[in-house]
Amino acid sequence: GALIGLAIDQFSDPSPITQEWLRRLIAALPMFLSTAGLAFGLSWRRRRPIPAIVVALVCGLIGGGVFLWNGVPGDGPSVDIWHLVCGAVAAAAVLVLFQSAQDRSLAGSVSGAPAGFSPSALRGWVHEAVHYEDIHGHLWTNALLIGASGMFMLLSFGIAHLLAEMFMLVKLTFLRDALRESAVVALLCGAAFGAALGLLRDRGAIIAALQRVAMLVLRVLAPVVALALAVFLAALPVTGLAPLWATGGTTPIMLAGAVLALFLANAVVGDTAEDESRSVLLGASAAALGLFLLPMVGIAVFSSGLRIHQHGLTPERLWALAFLIVASITAIAYAAAILGPRGWFVRLRRTNRALVFLIAGIALLLSTPIFGFERIATANQLQRLAGVQVSPEEFDYK
Repeated sequence: GALIGLAIDQFSDPSPITQEWLRRLIAALPMFLSTAGLAFGLSWRRRRPIPAIVVALVCGLIGGGVFLWNGVPGDGPSVDIWHLVCGAVAAAAVLVLFQSAQDRSLAGSVSGAPAGFSPSALRGWVHEAVHYEDIHGHLWTNALLIGASGMFMLLSFGIAHLLAEMFMLVKLTFLRDALRESAVVALLCGAAFGAALGLLRDRGAIIAALQRVAMLVLRVLAPVVALALAVFLAALPVTGLAPLWATGGTTPIMLAGAVLALFLANAVVGDTAEDESRSVLLGASAAALGLFLLPMVGIAVFSSGLRIHQHGLTPERLWALAFLIVASITAIAYAAAILGPRGWFVRLRRTNRALVFLIAGIALLLSTPIFGFERIATANQLQRLAGVQVSPEEFDYK
């Protein structure tokens, strides 16, 4: 952790370099190192370093590749914050899928890679190697480990500054002077984060207990949020949709609400049949939350389409459109799983497993400049100007 922190500090400023490819490489190195280091720390197993190194390199290339493919921040359009988000999502999905397959491999329940990599053999191997309870468990475990390690890092940083001020009271300035050096801060933060990650990974039972407690707490919120969303949707025929279009924040608000509904519904569904809630109220709340995704995403789609029709495309609206496509697929898949015959909890877990692969692929594509949102938006705005849909005075020159 300390060495990675120091390396990130040394490569954090590519501005003195003039060659474009070298600037991109230097800008990509901190992201590569942080992503690869984190993936290695989360996936490493005793006497199995090679698989952890391989998945760390893959995740690092996905994270660092965002700058390699899109450019350096500050150099014109270059990289967008959403490129980084998509790269992080893709790397996290690859890591979790690897961790799930590794668990089954260590348990002896996976026979090996599919012979010939035929589609049927690949599907069979995925079904055998990647189980939803492992995916869901590792997602939560990784999030808790990163969060707890980050808190320990901040605590260590605060203690170091407190000690520096205490030393200053007796005229000892060496610690305060050291903490003014970026390299020392990077060493301290990296070492603290790495130490906490190592200590917590040796205490998996504590993390598992925290995960179970978090799931139980979140389940209590499911009926409350389901009731609130039901009131909101029931009020729409009375108030009309016009107030929704009066603000530009409808799409992000609806998407945030849909993510919350998705999150709480899965807290009730659980990892396995043993973990799922037996409460009729909680089960009905989870079903309602899953079904509410369709109208909420529908409102977001209509709002975004209205903005695009009125003002044309921008990179931000194209990003929103990409996220709405994923949200629409998810909402339709959830509705199909919930409205089927009995046993929709099991179908929803199968749906979630398929969505992990889909979202990982889409996020990986969106982290690259393949779609060229700036180019598409510029062409659309020029077309609107040529078609007299917008005057030269109101034209979006940016």
